[in-house]
Amino acid sequence: MNKTLPKGWVTSKLKHLGQYLNGRAFKPTEWKPEGIPIVRIQNLNNLNAPFNYTDETYEEKYSIENGDLLMAWSASLGVYFWERGYAWLNQHIFKVLYNEKIVTKRFLYYCLLVSIDDFYGKTHGTGMVHITKPIFENHEVSLPPLPEQERIVAKLDKLFAQHEKIKAALNRIPQLLKTFRQQVLTQAVTGKLTAQWREGKDLEKWKTPTLKDVCFNFKYGSSSKSEEVGKVAVLRMGNLQNGRLDLSDLKYSNSKAEIEKYTLLPGDVLFNRTNSPELVGKTSIYKGEIPAIYAGYLIKIENNKSVLNSDYLNFYMNTHRVKVWCNEVKTDGVSQSNINAQKLAGLEIPLPPLEEQQEIVRRVESLFAKADAIEARYLTLKAKIDSLPQSILHKAFKGELVPQLPTDGDAKDLLAEIMALKKISKGGSKTDELPNEIKIKS
Repeated sequence: MNKTLPKGWVTSKLKHLGQYLNGRAFKPTEWKPEGIPIVRIQNLNNLNAPFNYTDETYEEKYSIENGDLLMAWSASLGVYFWERGYAWLNQHIFKVLYNEKIVTKRFLYYCLLVSIDDFYGKTHGTGMVHITKPIFENHEVSLPPLPEQERIVAKLDKLFAQHEKIKAALNRIPQLLKTFRQQVLTQAVTGKLTAQWREGKDLEKWKTPTLKDVCFNFKYGSSSKSEEVGKVAVLRMGNLQNGRLDLSDLKYSNSKAEIEKYTLLPGDVLFNRTNSPELVGKTSIYKGEIPAIYAGYLIKIENNKSVLNSDYLNFYMNTHRVKVWCNEVKTDGVSQSNINAQKLAGLEIPLPPLEEQQEIVRRVESLFAKADAIEARYLTLKAKIDSLPQSILHKAFKGELVPQLPTDGDAKDLLAEIMALKKISKGGSKTDELPNEIKIKS
């Protein structure tokens, strides 16, 4: 933490700003299908997460109401205002009771929010990390006078509201790009994309063969177990993403026989034959990015390149039309769906002359390149927007967000309250409870 404080500010440990009451350790045997909700961490960071309920009555210190300040101190650390009605608080979450003589509730909220990164640096555990209460309570924050706290909060509230609007606008971009790409593919395989290009040309009419009419073979991939390191990559269902190969997570093969049998060539199209119902049918094209073979859950489509362009085939296989077909013909299992090679071979494909296929591919790639450029700018901007709250908070806690006023007074007056707390606690009060002399609010 920055030890150079603005004029009139002081440093305080969190334990002197409030009281932090841990939730109750509810047992699964206490859960009921209805009653009062039990708030767990997932109910804080995911508004769609289902509640557990109870119809029992417990100590009031475990209850929460609208407006209560909560701090999740285990697994996913976070700070929240509760606004979903009366409920019981589960363990691993603090209900924060603040000392109104020293700090406002919303300023304490921002104190905790700006400290999240520091808390993660002090966590314990490997699976479900957590921050211990002594470490949490002894964490130091910067504290301005109360009038300045209120101005900082007002400014932060305004900036964070603007930030949420920007995020909401940005969050629409991925879906807009997805819709745009799908519209391009639809126009590509219905002839609309090249309608003007066709004018005045003496071309053959579009045909509608099945894949078996324009492909040589539909081959299943290797069923051998892949390895962490090796000579040749084994492409699996997870490597097929949005018509392209994602090479960020690879397994390998060292088997000479497997490599010879399943080696991919540039232009080979891979079809994901088995997956969850919404993902079966994913298709991507291999363009020789790295030496590779393919796994058994994939089918390699060996198309006749003299009549069917590989890129055109790949684009068609990623249209909404084919997704609908996959949903209609798939065989559903317990947790996965399947489309075998025989069904795949029977898929009809709108087929223009090869010259027009090539023009379609050129136009689709050009439009997709523009979409990719927009997406790259979006990701860059999103990274900046996502980091903005912490930047704003750090600026606020350096005293740089709002001007200081002579009428603010000095936070040393707050320090006197804090020192009184220390003196009283040394007189016998428990470290996790504030003395009765200090007024606490929830």
